[in-house]
Amino acid sequence: MSVTKLAQGGTALSGGAFDKKGVFHLCDSQTGAVYRVDNEELVEMFNTHGQPTAVDFDPVSGAMHICDLFHQSILRVEGFSEDGGGPVLSEVVKEFNRIPLQGPHSLAFDREGSLYFTDGGALGQSTLAAPSGSVFAVSCEHSVMQPMALSSLAQPSGWASTALSLSIFVLTHQLSPSLFSTSLYQETTKFP
Repeated sequence: MSVTKLAQGGTALSGGAFDKKGVFHLCDSQTGAVYRVDNEELVEMFNTHGQPTAVDFDPVSGAMHICDLFHQSILRVEGFSEDGGGPVLSEVVKEFNRIPLQGPHSLAFDREGSLYFTDGGALGQSTLAAPSGSVFAVSCEHSVMQPMALSSLAQPSGWASTALSLSIFVLTHQLSPSLFSTSLYQETTKFP
């Protein structure tokens, strides 16, 4: 197995994903920059003026979505302004039951375009002693948001899913890393 360096730079790079064209994108949670990798270079596309921690792309629309701790929301790139002033960002999710999110950290889409994300806030906000982190699902069909784990996880921050089984894996950490796993059965992923 060989490892190839794709690019170099940034200060706190995280949350990368490929778009439909196979271009890799990632963000810098310290500077607010969102990058694409082009010819072994990090090219800054725009800045959220926040603390982005992850990007992913809706497989249906192709739209980029960004977790941002500072804005405490999931942002969607609607397009770019005609005057060259940067992206047009909209807040897709900012609250649940009229309570603001703590700060989304990781996200993923399933093949149909439903969105799954962790919400644990800034490091130390959700702890083993006082777990307040959550995992949410947003249905692509009805735009219904449902908690999968509500205010019960210590700093949920990593995300992985598999197409081989209907399972998701959420990494939680605080003092000692642990892995929280839950299965998504058809009843769970089908929304009313």
